[in-house]
Amino acid sequence: MSKNKKMSESQKTVRLNAVSSVKKRSFFSEFKTELKKVTWTSKDELLVCGRIVIASILSLGIAIYVLDIGCKSVLALISKIIIHLGA
Repeated sequence: MSKNKKMSESQKTVRLNAVSSVKKRSFFSEFKTELKKVTWTSKDELLVCGRIVIASILSLGIAIYVLDIGCKSVLALISKIIIHLGA
């Protein structure tokens, strides 16, 4: 179409739909191509990494729990000392 011609609204809509359809098709075809390039982890590697994550979470949770108990004990001791001193 030449730029000098005036397009009706329906022509504009049809043209926009055609352009968006082409863009969608190119997007999905590019997406599919990119997914083929991805190297997926093997089942064994996934299991090992999963175990590492679970072990890390458990050890971090236990460490935080121990630190929390320690802080509570120290604060309880400090409050007993303050109460005992009568302040």
